[in-house]
Amino acid sequence: MKKTVAIILILAAAFAAFACVPNGADPASPSSKPESEALSFTGEDVNGNEVSMASFAGSKVIMLNLWETWCGPCMGELGDINKLYAAYRDRGLAVIGAYSSSGTNDVKAAIESLGLTYTIMPAVKEFMPYATRYVPTTVFFDGEGNLLSKEPYVGARSYEEWESVILSYLGA
Repeated sequence: MKKTVAIILILAAAFAAFACVPNGADPASPSSKPESEALSFTGEDVNGNEVSMASFAGSKVIMLNLWETWCGPCMGELGDINKLYAAYRDRGLAVIGAYSSSGTNDVKAAIESLGLTYTIMPAVKEFMPYATRYVPTTVFFDGEGNLLSKEPYVGARSYEEWESVILSYLGA
């Protein structure tokens, strides 16, 4: 009996490490994803500064990463995303980190502890069609807001995995 309980606990922990599940739609398909409309939004970053699609004018690729502070895999990949942003922003990469249920104090603490330098903001309603039931979820847009990702990238990725995706969109 103790072995069975231990196995169940191990499996539950492994599952939790690979998938953080907030409320939402089927993980394989974003809810009512607009097929032809370009992304357009206005909101505020975590510090209260206005952010809009116009803020990313001149970007070739915009990486929208939906995450939460309570999600271990999300937190685990943020440092790599920050390194990618530093490495490729001069080639046209922009990154938006969006959260929905984490508190601002938790988010600010994560930004400070990880040294994040890209745009972090609460998710606005225009991001929600790209959300899945899982975080992290990431989608890519061109500089005009047109969707580049055919499907959302669900789950955390390493620096090398994200680099390969980003380079494919940058045309490197």
